[in-house]
This record gives sequence, structure tokens and C-alpha cells, in this order.
Amino acid sequence: MFLLLARCGRSVSLALLLLCALPASADLVLNGSAVYQQLTRNYYLAGLYLPQPAQSAETIFSPAVARRMQLVVTADHWSPRKWRSQWQNNIAINNDGLQASPQLQQALMDFTRLLRHDLQTGDEIRIDFQPGGATRIQLNRELAMAVDGPQLFDALLRTWIGKLPPSREFRQQILGLTAMDEGQQQTLLSHHIPEARQQLYSGWLAEEAAIAAAAEARAAVRLAAQAAAEDARREQQRQAEEARLAEQAQAEEQARQQQQQAHLQAARDDAEREQLQKAAALQQAQQAAAQQQARRLVGQTSNVLGAGKTAAVLAQEQIYYLQLLQWRVQRQVQAEVSYPAWAKQFKEEGLAQVDFRLQRDKSVLQTDIRNTQISDLLNSELVRALRVAVLQVEVPPDLDGDSWPLAVSYRFSLSEDEQPLTAMPEAPASLRQGPLPAAQQQQLLAAYRAAQLQRIYAAVVYPAAARILKKQGPVVLEADIAADGRLLAVRPLRPSVHRELNDALQAAVQQSAPFPALPAGSGETSLTLTVSYEFRL
Repeated sequence: MFLLLARCGRSVSLALLLLCALPASADLVLNGSAVYQQLTRNYYLAGLYLPQPAQSAETIFSPAVARRMQLVVTADHWSPRKWRSQWQNNIAINNDGLQASPQLQQALMDFTRLLRHDLQTGDEIRIDFQPGGATRIQLNRELAMAVDGPQLFDALLRTWIGKLPPSREFRQQILGLTAMDEGQQQTLLSHHIPEARQQLYSGWLAEEAAIAAAAEARAAVRLAAQAAAEDARREQQRQAEEARLAEQAQAEEQARQQQQQAHLQAARDDAEREQLQKAAALQQAQQAAAQQQARRLVGQTSNVLGAGKTAAVLAQEQIYYLQLLQWRVQRQVQAEVSYPAWAKQFKEEGLAQVDFRLQRDKSVLQTDIRNTQISDLLNSELVRALRVAVLQVEVPPDLDGDSWPLAVSYRFSLSEDEQPLTAMPEAPASLRQGPLPAAQQQQLLAAYRAAQLQRIYAAVVYPAAARILKKQGPVVLEADIAADGRLLAVRPLRPSVHRELNDALQAAVQQSAPFPALPAGSGETSLTLTVSYEFRL
């Protein structure tokens, strides 16, 4: 059974709302309290109530334990948009496997969209669960939602004491691991709803019902007027009036759409202008870093750098090495990104871009989100993929310095559009070399083939079902690799009779991509790699 008063719409009366009061619950005691803060701004005072104090999350989540979450708003305003963004993000990062319960997904989505207008200081949200009963959510002591079982309560409580709480201190305070602040305790236990904010939720419902009723009344009046006019006018006059009304409605709709488009375009222009400024700043930073590195390298006579190169030549080389590092990181990031399931659920998409500084030890510093118009879930996923990708990227050995300014991007698309490809940077004239002797080319290509085969073999996973059914034998396929390491094609050469084994080897090849670029001086624009693997029990 799932009850959501917010969905009752026009049919819910205030009398029905008053009949939905919560039943009296067993006495609960305040287990712990904490202030929820984001970006130095306090949003609410949080309290967790239990039948008796408990510091173990496992004990608290027991279906036999009654429990309550109390949120007393301390911010002067808490907008529906900020409420939705904060709860969606905290729910997503603290709850796994929600896709298995459509009812819970719907309940969480309705909870994140509970507000019609801003919350204000002194407003209160209570979330109660009684064993064997339902999770009930009250706004200023009025019932707003009720869902059978503890699942909704537990999903919301994990945002406080789950794997990624607001802070370590917040979690310890809620669990009672640190002494409660007496002022917080008094505020929670003696909190009263401001008189002006009582019946807030029923007021929202009444407002929605009034708007709907007014719309219905206006429609009825308009239809009655049109019917009376049609009886009194000649057919030609009726048709003219209908045409006039249609033209007026079309003009109003066009004006509304133009105004909406103007607002959207202005927002896009502002975002694009900011992104262009950041891109220009990144380019200037890279140019400045290369020139500074070149000045340090002038006059050095190592075999790698070459003797007597000018600062301009060295700057071109350093720019190339920096662009090569940028290209490698971008390519690896595209292979690492995974579209967050919750972002798809909420229909979130767009171009995520992150500026950052990469240390030589491959630590990532100073991450700066370029596009703040898209979901935090998407930007967070790009940053996560970036930190994984840089560990697999080789820094050009001749790139000078200890850290470098870089940027990566990823287009999250619900229609699964392909990611834009960036061409591998071309080496400057001072670093180019002609094809090596044939024997040396063969040695380089042989070493490259051996390294990539080891890379693929390490990624092979023997299918469990094939092991159980004693399926084994050799599989041979071919993989075409571009000069920049892109996987162009995979095709069977001598496939196994067992489809699972063919699929497992092909998956290993695809997971190993992108590959390193072909060796410089090899004289090849692409390479065909023969992959032979024997599945043996």
C-alpha cells in the first residue's frame, strides 16, 4: 500500500487531510543530533529518535526498531530545486541496488519533489517508521506521504549514517558517538511550528485544487459563452470569431515560446561564455608552462633534448608533450566513464568539463567544473573517471616540470551519441624522424604486438557457465588498431564452436582498448593484431 497525499490533486479535501493524522507511537528518545551543512551554509538541524540509545547502524536498521528522523529548517529559505538536488545526490551515493524496487524508486522520486514552494526557518519534516507499519512523512505535522515497510525510511537515513554521510562528524553525532549539544537538543525536543507556517502542506494542496477548479470554471464559462454566441450569430460570424480566437491563442503561444527561448538562450550564452573564458585561461596556462619549461631547458645537452636548441623550439616541443598528455588522458577518461544510473533515471544529460592540475605522481589537484548547468551526478562521475584514468596514462618522459594544467570532457547523452574524437597531436619538426630501418621497424612492431597481447590476455575472463559445462578450446580473432591506438574492428579468424568463448575473448579485446599509439618510426598507419587464446580447464 502506497499513500501520497501530494498526488491526490483536486480530489483531496482539507477534511480528508485532517483524517490522515499519524497514530500515537511508542515513546522515543533523542539518540543524536547534528547540523546539516553544505558549502558553509546551514540548512537544518537533524535529530534521530529511537526507543533507546543505539550506536550501531545494524541495530538501528532492524525492522523491529521504531525510529524517527526530525529535520528543523534553519536556513532562511530552502528552494524546491536545492531540496531536490541535495536529496537526489545524497540518495544516489548512499544506496545501491535501488533499481530492483520500482516502488521504492517512485517513493524516493516523490519525496525529492515534495516541495511546492520554499521551506523557511522553523519548518519541520518528520519521517517516522513503526515496526509492521509504514514509513510516514510529515511536513509541519501534516501527513504528506505514507509507504508500507521501512525501505523508504532506511534509504533516507543512509544519507545521514551511510557510507558517504554529510561528514564524519555528522554521522558520529547522529549515532550518539559524541556528546549532544544541549542547545541542539533543546531546539529539537521543544520545537513548535510557527503559527504562520501551520497547515503549510494542506495550504499547498488547497492552492493546487483552487487553481485546477478555477481553470475548470474558466473553461466552462468559455464553452457556455461560445455556445450562446453560436446560437445568436450567423455561421459566418461564428467562424470569424473562432478564427480570431485561434489567431490570438497562437500569438500568445508564440510570444510565450519566444520568451522561454530567450531565457534559455541567455542561460546558454552565459554558460558558453564562461566555458570559453576557462578554455582560453587553460590554453594560456599551458603556453606559459611550456615557455617556462623551455627557458629552464635552454643550453642543456642531454641526448633526449638535443644540444643547442632555441627556447622557441623547446617551447614547441614542450607544448607537443603537454598536448600528447592531454590527448592520452582524454582518451582514457572516455573509456572509464560510466553513465550514473540515477542520472539516467532523472533524465540528466549534457557536456561535463573539468579543468585540473596533474602532478607527476599522477595525483589530481585543483579540479574546477566548467559547466555548472548540468547535474552534480554527471560532473562527479567525470571527476571519478578522471582520477582512475590518470593512473593508467604514461606521462611523456621528456615533459618538464612537476605538474601541468589540463582539461577533460565527456558528453552524457540519453540517446547514446558517440563521443567526439580528438586527433592525436602531431610532433613538431624538431622531433620528427623518418622511417627506421626495416629490421628495427620489425623489432618495434614485434615488441608492440607482444605487449598488447599480454594486455588482452590479462583481461580475459573465463565464463562461469562455460566452466560448469566443461567448454574449452582455442579461439583466434583479428583486431585492427589505428596509429593512435583506437580499436577499429574485431573479427573472428578461427572461432570456437562455443559462442561464450568467442564472446569472452572479443570482450577482453574491447576492454583493453584504447591501446597505446603505434611506435614512432614504424612506418605503419594501422596494425592488425592476431589474438590466439586457448580456454583450458
